[in-house]
Formats: sequence, structure tokens, C-alpha cells
Amino acid sequence: MLTPDYSHVNQAISELTATGAIRRSQLEPGFAIYNVLVVVFALGLFMRTRRWGRMFRWGSVVVGLTGVLGLISWPFPMDAVGAPATPAGIAHLVTAGLLSIGTMAAMLLLGLGWRRRPEGKVRSLLTLLALAAVFVSGLLAAIAAAQGWPAMGFYERITIGIFLAWMFLTALDLWLQQSSLRQ
Repeated sequence: MLTPDYSHVNQAISELTATGAIRRSQLEPGFAIYNVLVVVFALGLFMRTRRWGRMFRWGSVVVGLTGVLGLISWPFPMDAVGAPATPAGIAHLVTAGLLSIGTMAAMLLLGLGWRRRPEGKVRSLLTLLALAAVFVSGLLAAIAAAQGWPAMGFYERITIGIFLAWMFLTALDLWLQQSSLRQ
């Protein structure tokens, strides 16, 4: 809404904070807050599941690392579309790739961890299905970006939306479990 000529369907989210983006300074704090909250989520996840096995511990650590990497990536904005590649723009692409891999690795570790718990079969299945959807939509986003397809932003938002929904439902599920244990 702040950038009238921006298309949520066709353009990458990173274009909102790319080098030279009009609203970059207004939007960056939101991305920083998001990444801090990912780290907080990871800490809560680790504290709640650390005794459930190494898959949970490593999954929690990887989620936390994605939040830290998101914070570290702040000085590396995406290059403006059509502009020559810069070291910061290349670093942006590298960190974005690492974030994608980290997101999927965390979901895989936690999905496999839940598979080993008696009450976790459904959680495991849902997490692994969400991971498959993230993989497919992320792959479509990457292909769309490389080929200049018009729906790149749509695929990217599907990918991120699935991960956000997964984090929310995971947090809610663990909170409800904890609440029921106290009663």
C-alpha cells in the first residue's frame, strides 16, 4: 500500500527493501522485528522440546539460526531489478538461499522428531506436508525469478505464508500442550 506501483503477485518481497527502494527505511524495522521474533520462537521451541531428542534440539537451533541470519542480512539489500550486481546484492541472494535451506531443514528435523513421539504422528505428517508445500512453492518462486515469470511474488508469498502458518500452529500446539499439563 505504501508503494502504489508495487505488485504483490509479480514482485519479490525483497524488492520492497532493495537498494534505492522508496520505503526501505520504513519497512526494515518490521523485518528486524520479525527476525527477532523468529529467534524468540526458536528459544521457546528449544526450551519446550529439548528433552524430546536431538531432532528437536537441532530443529530449534536451525530455526534460531534462520532468525539470526535474517538479522545479519540487513546490510545486504537486494539489487534493484535490472541494476548491475553488487557485492551486497550477491550477499542478499546467498543469505536468502541459506534462509530457504534453513527453513526447510528445520521443518524436516522437527517433522522427523515428531514421528518418533507417540502423540506426534499427526504433527509429523502435517509438518512434512507443509515442508513439501514449501519446497514446491519455493522451487516455483526460484524458477519464476530466474525465468522472469510474472507470478514470482505470488509463489514467494505462498512459501513464506506456509512457513509462518507452520510456526504459528507449532507454537500454539506446544502452548496448548503445556497449558493442559499444568491443569
